[in-house]
Amino acid sequence: MNASAYALLAVVATAVASIPGRVEAQTTRQAVVLDFDGPGGAAARQVVVRAIADRVTLVESDRVEDAARRQRADLTTAAGLAAVARRLSLSLFVLGEVSGRGRRARVSIRVLDADGNEVAQRETGAPVGRAGQRRVAAAAVEAIDQALGVLDERARAEREREEQEEQARIRHQPEGERDVAFEVDDEEFDEDEPDAEVTPLLLGMVGVGGRTRSAVVRARDDAMSGREYQPVTFPELALQVELRPAARSDGVLAGLLVRGGVGFGLGLSTVDDDGDRYDTGWLRASGGLGYLHRLSTVEVGAVVDAGIERFSISPNAVFPTASYTYVRPALAGALRLLENRLTLTAEIGYRIGMGVGGLVPFFGAAGSAGGFDVGIDGRYRLGQGPTLGAMLGWRTWSLSFEGDPDAMMEGALAGGDGSDGGFVFMALGGWAL
Repeated sequence: MNASAYALLAVVATAVASIPGRVEAQTTRQAVVLDFDGPGGAAARQVVVRAIADRVTLVESDRVEDAARRQRADLTTAAGLAAVARRLSLSLFVLGEVSGRGRRARVSIRVLDADGNEVAQRETGAPVGRAGQRRVAAAAVEAIDQALGVLDERARAEREREEQEEQARIRHQPEGERDVAFEVDDEEFDEDEPDAEVTPLLLGMVGVGGRTRSAVVRARDDAMSGREYQPVTFPELALQVELRPAARSDGVLAGLLVRGGVGFGLGLSTVDDDGDRYDTGWLRASGGLGYLHRLSTVEVGAVVDAGIERFSISPNAVFPTASYTYVRPALAGALRLLENRLTLTAEIGYRIGMGVGGLVPFFGAAGSAGGFDVGIDGRYRLGQGPTLGAMLGWRTWSLSFEGDPDAMMEGALAGGDGSDGGFVFMALGGWAL
């Protein structure tokens, strides 16, 4: 390959390298007009917003302020502006101040770049009357055009620097490698790096673990006697799904949470004091809606679930099937660590019982249930999909019975109060999207 061929290759390379930069320069830049200080600042700001709307893509100031709160960024500092600019892909900030009053008032307009550096400034008279509004609008247009010119000049200088570096790289490449240089670069640009801080929109997990149960109902007339389901531990298989439909937005709906889950016991049976064995089953299902407000790495909020827990036993003369339907309001909190990969969650809830299943009429003509639960769980994302987790919880039901039991049921007992509950522990694995 002769010298003229090398020169032609260099020209082609620099032309290809400059394409992304040219596209970026032609793309409308994003800007925000923050609140103007001073008397009449709101009116002056509205004039500026209307004047520059066709020159930049304007982002709502409320969205910028919300992003600043989430990041604990101070919009009065360059560091705070830069942090918000990175999050929202902002190129320019427009700030203003109105000093003085009436027709003697002066409007100062400043335009800052994404690093918080001033790139344009204008000062004009008050926006009083149509003539005054035209002056403010003209000053705003001049300032924004100057700022865009500065950004375009920076982009041009950056392209030239990249072109020079590319030409130097090609000149210093061994002759045999020059023909494949562009294929390597194209493959590098096709690679899309995952964002570790992205909150999953959907998480589905399967869990295998165990659950303990201990239940007792004391006789109404003799608290020292009654019926007991002695403590037992049994395996459980579970599926749970969590949806955060707006988690990646900066709006008020970002904290919305929808979730559901089912679980059932594996290989259960019950043996009474006489050695007789009874078929036994365990099933739970629930669904809920909640909201978690994010404060930096911490989320706090509330969840309301509705569900059922059913511990069934084939007919016997000792303890009947218990089926608790409930509504459960709960307080919830979460801590997100390691660039959002590790999430630690805690909840405490109260279960408002809506029914007790076969405990009525076995222990009385009417019965009620209510109880507390607490739980903690941890989840760790191995990448953009695989997720591991573990959870530990405790829940208890307080029972109360009134009226006479069904005398036709073998073993029926006039019950007073009682309890039912235990621990649950589980290891989980799943996928996040």
